[in-house]
Order: sequence, then structure tokens, then C-alpha cells
Amino acid sequence: MLDSYLSPALRALEGALDLLVRLSIPIAIAIGLVALSIAIYAFNNKDSNGEFGGQAKVVAVRGMAWVGVCLLAIAIKGALGGAYPAVQTDLQWRENAEATQNPVPDAPPVYQPAPSFSTLAEETYTRTLKLPPDFLEKLGTEGIGVLSPYLTDPTAENVLKLADTFRRSGQDVVFTRELTKLAETPAPFESVQIDVGLKSLPRRAFSSQFTANYTLLNDKPEPVQARFIYPLPDAGTIKNLDVSVGGDKISQPTEHGWYEWNGTLGPNERKKVSVSYAVQGARSWSCEVGSSRRRVKEFSLSLRTDEPVAYRRGSLERTSETGGKAQWNLKDVITSQEVAIVIPSDAAASNGLLQAFQAMPISFLIFTIGLAAAMLWRGPKLIPGKFSLALGAFAAGMFSAVILQHYIGPIAALVLCPVLGSLACFKLAGRTGLIVGLASALMPAAFLSAKHSGIIILVLIVLACAGLAVLKPSQSEQ
Repeated sequence: MLDSYLSPALRALEGALDLLVRLSIPIAIAIGLVALSIAIYAFNNKDSNGEFGGQAKVVAVRGMAWVGVCLLAIAIKGALGGAYPAVQTDLQWRENAEATQNPVPDAPPVYQPAPSFSTLAEETYTRTLKLPPDFLEKLGTEGIGVLSPYLTDPTAENVLKLADTFRRSGQDVVFTRELTKLAETPAPFESVQIDVGLKSLPRRAFSSQFTANYTLLNDKPEPVQARFIYPLPDAGTIKNLDVSVGGDKISQPTEHGWYEWNGTLGPNERKKVSVSYAVQGARSWSCEVGSSRRRVKEFSLSLRTDEPVAYRRGSLERTSETGGKAQWNLKDVITSQEVAIVIPSDAAASNGLLQAFQAMPISFLIFTIGLAAAMLWRGPKLIPGKFSLALGAFAAGMFSAVILQHYIGPIAALVLCPVLGSLACFKLAGRTGLIVGLASALMPAAFLSAKHSGIIILVLIVLACAGLAVLKPSQSEQ
């Protein structure tokens, strides 16, 4: 924990020293020019005794004072340059932390496969093999398994009856296998109605409430055996699961992990299937419209979200969208496409935060130049001591935001701390310092808005200029 306090301070000092080292030659030249100007002025303003007069001493002192102010401003700007790497390190530490006070499960994407509906009918298949005499010896020693490469696996799914016969045909033996199994014929859903509600969670996670109704129809004049299979999404945790067919609840999945119903549908009979569950996922959510290329007579999906979402390339195009609700209404559709949405990354928020702290040195530079220009234009009198204190107060607010953003949140820190620092300028530079300070202090916070940062900064500049234009200096600021 101590490192979180020391790192920003050390980085700030390193930034200030690095900037001073890089600007050492220009600074030395500037100081030399200022000193030369002061010497020339003092030389030309000697008193009658040939000594430097009081005015010359005042100019010399003020000149050196303003040189000190410039050095202070350069050092503060360099120190504020350490805010960006300090916050970047803090964000990486939080991202890689093994424990957190607000855990968000690293859930997988949610993919809901389409259920299948099919009719079943018994069909018998016959396979005949003519076996030579030498093959009979293998059959006697190894058993019927020697014929497995040529026959259907008797343990295969849907096998109802199996009969094997042997008969002589000269020296050969004729082997016949009759296999009766349930043959599945894909049947269309009469209607599919799905309602999904997504609630966003931190770091691209979301909670989903899924409700679906499927209508099974036997459009034949005779009863049929039918099978309905519902596969669950491959997700981390599924809660409040309810699967029922015609009012009968399916409580346990099969060995394959899906929920299955087998029964009889009478002539022109309909059965309603209801499915509901809650699941938590991350990054993306998708749902198949139909199983493989099976037809769906009427398909309806309603998706409600509390945050804007993006659609994956190749996703089925929505038919309507209003606010946070998207709708898909299709009739007699055969498609292998999915309804697939992607939860946008919250990297934009992290990037905005980093840009805000990266803008602090520029904000301080704008404050320094703006305050000097505004005080020359509208007052109060520009005094090196008060000007330096104003710079220090403004910088203190900026540095406080770097440390406190971890505790009170980045938005509160980037707004409250610099504003408090600029309020201190009111005692040092009057209402002029307050106006320039508030406008400059809120510029870093503007970068928290990814879409409107430019217009926010423009508004701040316009308001500051308008405030200075109508400002009438008080007696204390004369």
C-alpha cells in the first residue's frame, strides 16, 4: 500500500528533474539573456554618484524573481508528467490483482444452440454378407466382432431391435443382419418466441434472463412419435432453470447434457415448450435461429439491454430497434445465421482516464499562460510571489487527484481536487485567477467523455473568455 503513495511522488520528481535536464541549455540561455537585460538596464540607470539606483535594484530583484517563477512552472509541469505512468501502473495493478473487493466472474461467452424437433418412425434395415470358408474359421475363434467393420454398431443410438441369421450357400455361409431403429425426420417449429434481457456488469460481463416458448405441431392426420431436444448454453453458471413440455417439467438432463422429451403427438395436435433460465456471461451473447438448416415457420426474438451493444459481423439483421430494445420478426425462415451481439470493451473508460491524467501538464501550462495574460489584461497586479503561490495551489489540486482517484473514484477526483486547487487561487489572484483556474482545472476531466471531450473544452474556453470580458476588477484587485 505504501508503494501506491510513494510511486506517484517519485515519478513526479523524476519527471520534473528529467524536464529540467532536457531544458537545461534553453533555461541557461534564457537566464543569461535576462541577466544581461537586467545588467544593461542597471548600467543605463546609475545615480549621480555612479552607483546603481533603487529602481535598478527593484528591476534586478523582480527579474530574478520571474526567472524563479519560470523555473517553478517548468518543474511543476515536469512533475505532473509523472501522473500518467503512475495511474497507468495503478490500473494495471488493479487489472492483474488476484483479489478484489468487487469480484466479477470471468465468465465465458454465452452461446445458445437451437433446439431440435423431429418425428420418429421405426424402420428396418437389412445387411447381407457372403462369407467364404476361411472366414468362418475366424468367425469361430474371434466371434461376431470380426464382422464389425462391415456392419452397423448395434449399440448405436435409436437401435430398437437386432437380429442376426446364418445360412449355408454351397461352401459359403450367408450372414444376414436385420436392424430396426427409430429414424428421425426433422420437423419445423410452428412458432418460436424468445425474450432476452441483458444487464451489463463491469469488464464486459453481463447477466442474462432468457425466456423462450416453442410450439410443436403434428400437421399429419395420424399420431406420430416426436422428440424435442433442448441443449443448454455452454456457460459458467445457469440459475433458475425451468424446461417444460405441455406442462410436464423435465427435471434432469440426459447423459449428453441436453434436456429431452419423447412422446406422442395426436393428429393436428400442438404442444407448447417453455424454457427459462438466468445466466452470467462475458464478451458476447448469441442465439441460433434454427437447428442446422431446419425451417422455422414463425420466429420472434426480443432483446432488451441497459447499455449500447454492438452486433457481430454476420449476425442476423434486426427488423426494428427502439431505445434499448431490438426486435427480430421472421416468417418461414431457413437460415444458419445467429443473432449475435458483442458487449463493447470498457477499455474506452480506461483510455479516457489515462488521457485525462496525461492532459494535466498541458492543463497546467494553459493555466500558467492564461493566468499571466488575464492578470495583465484584467488585473490584479502581477506579482511574482502571489503568482508562484497560485501555481503551487493549482498544482496541489492536480497532484491530489492522482492519489485520491483510487479512493473516491476518477470522476470525483478529476473534478473535485483540481477545482479545490483553483478555488485557492481566488485568494491569491482574485476573481481572474478563479475564472482561469476553473476553466483549466476542468479540462482534464473533459477527456473522460470519449465522444464530447472536444466540445466540453471549447465550452470551457468560451465561458472563461466571456467571464473575463465582463469582469470588473474590485478595489482590492486594483
